[in-house]
Amino acid sequence: MKYFTLLVLVVVGLIWGIGYKANLDIFNGFKTAILTLTKNDLVFIKPRGGVENPLRPSHVIWRGSVESESLKEASGLAQSRRSSSIFFAINDSGNPPQLFALRRDGKHLGSWDIDYGSGHDFEDLSAFSLMGEAFLLIADTGDNLNWRKMQSLLILKEPSLETDGQRLEVVRRLRFSFRDGYRDIESVAVDETGKAAYLVSKKRVPPELFRVSLEHEGHQTLQAIGSIENIPAPTKLDLGRRGHFGIYSSVPTALDFSNGSAIILTYKELYLFEKQVGENWTKVFAGVPHKIPLPQMYGLESATFAGSGKILLTGEREYGRRASEIFEVSY
Repeated sequence: MKYFTLLVLVVVGLIWGIGYKANLDIFNGFKTAILTLTKNDLVFIKPRGGVENPLRPSHVIWRGSVESESLKEASGLAQSRRSSSIFFAINDSGNPPQLFALRRDGKHLGSWDIDYGSGHDFEDLSAFSLMGEAFLLIADTGDNLNWRKMQSLLILKEPSLETDGQRLEVVRRLRFSFRDGYRDIESVAVDETGKAAYLVSKKRVPPELFRVSLEHEGHQTLQAIGSIENIPAPTKLDLGRRGHFGIYSSVPTALDFSNGSAIILTYKELYLFEKQVGENWTKVFAGVPHKIPLPQMYGLESATFAGSGKILLTGEREYGRRASEIFEVSY
């Protein structure tokens, strides 16, 4: 028994040491791990809006499977600013920092290693233009254990397919933390006009909205500027299911902007927000979005506008074995 106790102490000590070196809050990580195991890790801030969402007629088709076996879990997807036929994607945590290019049918077009350290958790990807140049923003914002004291948004120049296989440099890194604790963020998008990135928290009910300036120099401390109150709670049927289709079925997993519209993806549905003249995004997200119903799909993690009236979706491999599927939504 004493050897087992000693082993436990050694393991805990090693974890604590690694966490300290990586600037992680180990105590809060252990606490969150226990809450996650008991499915008590959702933080309820206030009641949801309770307003019925109008339905947006839509049509969903299967486009293809992700061809690259290295793209195991597409946690972020973005349409190129240079070519409407090219899409970029990133892997979730547990994989090397890489960028992938693919067609909307999943055909592999290229991949690049990113010059970025280990210990990352990429969660979303956004394409944007600034002063006539195309960029990509990668959100290193995953924090399942609520223990990361600092998170980052990485800005890269959008690569051309001719540079396939070359190493990409991070041209700018935006560092930030949260004023009142930690957040797991899987939904990030860039508002080009406002020169800012917007972030939506995952396991807060209702989800919170944050803003990161693309122009600010130095560390930013974020405070919620609003909330998304009108994404409905899981139904009784949802709550009887396991995994993504259970208590987590209504949490945001992706965000994208296009021409005054925004989409938020959850594990079971899409929500479309439309900006009116004079509105800011805080007011838009406080409103009632249109719901775009989806057939049951495994592990929806990423979404991007893909042309007029079209959205592309993908995510995890089913049970880590089958290829990720790509779906196109017309609305």
